[in-house]
Amino acid sequence: MDSKSKIRLGNTIRREMIRFEFGFHSNQLLFQRNSKVFVQ
Repeated sequence: MDSKSKIRLGNTIRREMIRFEFGFHSNQLLFQRNSKVFVQ
């Protein structure tokens, strides 16, 4: 495996992890907002 494909693979994994984390955080925010509304 040459260094170019290693770098490309690393960038892809990082992008996927960022997308996953962002989706997780926005889901949590939505859930918190909904539960606040539900509690009130």
